[in-house]
Amino acid sequence: MALMPFEKHPADTGTMTASASTLEQKAAKCLDQKEITDKAYNPAVDSWEGICAPELRAAPKPIRDSAATANKQLAWSAVPINYAVGKVKAFNAKIGGFEADSEKPEPEGGHPTQTNKSIAMAAYREAYETDIVDGFSEAAGMFKDGPTDENIALAKAAGAIPNAPVFTVFGQLWHEDNVKKAVTEADKLIQQISDGKYTDMKTPLGPLVDLLKKYGTDQMFAAMLLNKIGPDGMLRLNQIVAQSESDTKPDDYGNKDGGPRDNALGDLIGQFQKSLGITLGTATGGQDGYEPGTRDDYRLDGDFTERLNELGREKSTIKWPGDDDLEYGTELYGYQVLAPLLKNGEFSSDFLTDVGNGMYYFDKGDGEHGGGPWMDTVANLRSDHGIRLDWTEGTGSTHAAGFDPMNGLMTALGNNPQASHDFFTDSRSYMIDGKEGHDQDVGYNEKLRYLLNERHWGLPNDQPYMGDGTDKDGYYDKKLWEEQNNTHAMDPLGKALTAATGLGDRDSATLFGDVVYEVSHGDSDKFGDLRDDFSNMATQHLGGINSAFIGDGGAGPDGDIDPITKGVQYDPGFSAMDDLDLEKFLAEIGKDHDAATHLTAAEGLYMQAGYHHYAGLDGSIEDRIAAIDANVNTPLGHVLGALDYGSSEQTFDDHQESDKEHNDGVDDKYKIIGFFTDKLPFDKIPVGGDLVKEGVGAYLDALKESEHIDTTAVANQLIGSLHSGSENHIQTTAEMTLYASLSDQDLAQFGDKIPRSSDGSPKPLGDWTAQDQAIFNQGVRDPAMAKYFTQFGQDARDAYSQAFDGTKTDLKSH
Repeated sequence: MALMPFEKHPADTGTMTASASTLEQKAAKCLDQKEITDKAYNPAVDSWEGICAPELRAAPKPIRDSAATANKQLAWSAVPINYAVGKVKAFNAKIGGFEADSEKPEPEGGHPTQTNKSIAMAAYREAYETDIVDGFSEAAGMFKDGPTDENIALAKAAGAIPNAPVFTVFGQLWHEDNVKKAVTEADKLIQQISDGKYTDMKTPLGPLVDLLKKYGTDQMFAAMLLNKIGPDGMLRLNQIVAQSESDTKPDDYGNKDGGPRDNALGDLIGQFQKSLGITLGTATGGQDGYEPGTRDDYRLDGDFTERLNELGREKSTIKWPGDDDLEYGTELYGYQVLAPLLKNGEFSSDFLTDVGNGMYYFDKGDGEHGGGPWMDTVANLRSDHGIRLDWTEGTGSTHAAGFDPMNGLMTALGNNPQASHDFFTDSRSYMIDGKEGHDQDVGYNEKLRYLLNERHWGLPNDQPYMGDGTDKDGYYDKKLWEEQNNTHAMDPLGKALTAATGLGDRDSATLFGDVVYEVSHGDSDKFGDLRDDFSNMATQHLGGINSAFIGDGGAGPDGDIDPITKGVQYDPGFSAMDDLDLEKFLAEIGKDHDAATHLTAAEGLYMQAGYHHYAGLDGSIEDRIAAIDANVNTPLGHVLGALDYGSSEQTFDDHQESDKEHNDGVDDKYKIIGFFTDKLPFDKIPVGGDLVKEGVGAYLDALKESEHIDTTAVANQLIGSLHSGSENHIQTTAEMTLYASLSDQDLAQFGDKIPRSSDGSPKPLGDWTAQDQAIFNQGVRDPAMAKYFTQFGQDARDAYSQAFDGTKTDLKSH
């Protein structure tokens, strides 16, 4: 239709809107209006049969289905009309602006310029093309193609689908039709891959990945697709795709330098495994599981997980990439093929615990599989086979190839705290343990003991090729070799345990006590990659740790241990977390600088909270300071003493291993004990803070300079220096934090012996200057202040010293 310049489109939008409304009303007659009005429509629960009109519900199923088809089309017919109406209105609304622009006079006044007219006319033509020509073409496409996902999205963006019950229901029915088409399309691609009907894997795999990315988080799609191919088809698909490429390619000299021969395919395989894992997680109902009443086409078949566990124990042959003859392949268990999928997506707790228990007991061994069935599958592999089962995290020697499926399981558990909690807390054996270190026979956690202390992590050959440790200059470097060939196999276990112990209930507290016990009785050499996780667990249970060092800490029957932290952090009925176990556990954390610093920071915050809590109670200042001393300083000394002792032991070990490692690590070692000075209340003191830490800081700097000498005597001196340095830090910190915690009324008795603000009130610590610091330093020499501050600081110092020496004595004797 040709329009005159600046002419509005003549379409009768009122009549068009009325026609669309009539179509909507007719489509709505087939629905039970009361049913969809009285309750929120939930597509995962409410089926067409449950929301159609009562007379349709009574009709035979073929009639109900025909009615659904007809009325879906009827309702959709209103959408393109609404879309076209919107485009016409948008176009016509712009006309007045175009006309005004064309009549703009010259800047100096006078008649409108031809330039302005031309610009306005060009804008009019552009709007006509966009709104009318393109808009009507899009509306025609909606009529022709129906409610595709793309058309639905286009209509929603334009406001052409009203927010009305009829469109809520039919919108979901349209989407379900599209999902069923997508499932059919995906299944066709899967069959092509499974049957080998392709010349290049990327040809069917690329479109399949696109579909999984688009619909993988749709519960109906996920459940329908996986029910259609079944657990057998899912594992077979992943196995075929994973082995379609090799993670090793020859260099110019015929050596294997790592990486896929086809980088694009290697990346695509990784995307596929991630997307399929997300799809599987969605099909389980996500982390929250299925809603009550979830329809069958929104959930996995009842025997899906059971069959998956059966397949997990069965072997199938995977051919070596590049070899078509399965005679030279490798047999894999189903669990090994499943594991990469578990590392991605959000799985329900029921699914993860079912699959997890199946895999765990098979891994632990029963009958012929005792000790670890996965060893069988890597026994005959060579590094030049380049087999990679897990492409989700990367390629090369530092990324495990995925032959140990327990890594995938632990990753999944770490992503779902409730599932991890359920998995680890259902295996507590109350059989008599009899191991030294228990106050009484309280049993042990079977899964934890096996996974943390008994199981071998890091399968040989669980990487497509081995790094040779040769640096860029051609020299062998042991540390480089260890870095190249360390797949950090226990990392996922640490994350899973951190998640499992962090829910704040009594079972989590008991499990944390189990972790403390198993670590204290385990092999320290295994725990290098776990110390940061141990630190995170300890941070979650600071209330329990501190209270354990002072007895029951006043814990109530529910285990809520103290007034400072929230949640149940200690199981009062579980006696395994005794002082010696805790000292060993904390010393283990102390061997890792970052882990120790993290826990020290948390303990510092706990300390400040404790000071402020007890200082604010009723009673005399003497009683309140005594409460701080007993409830905060005593456990504080134990925690920091054990951490620093572990740090000193690791420093000695570093010294013995390498002069360079020792000297490079000196600065880091001192950062642990310097945390209080650098990070606690003093970070708010502009000048006085520098004076507070001046002596200790200079002392530490001198020590660092003196430590660049390699003798056993100096290494031993360093241990002593760590000890005495921390004593000074803790005494200073205790005195200053006490000042910051006491009320103005408490501090008033000290008169001019403490810094005062202009109004005469005690000066806040954060506002102190160098002169204020000098006033305080002089004041604490007075016996009236010394009996509070100096003696208090000395008590904190003594608690630390006793803990450091006590830990040393305890650990040396055990």
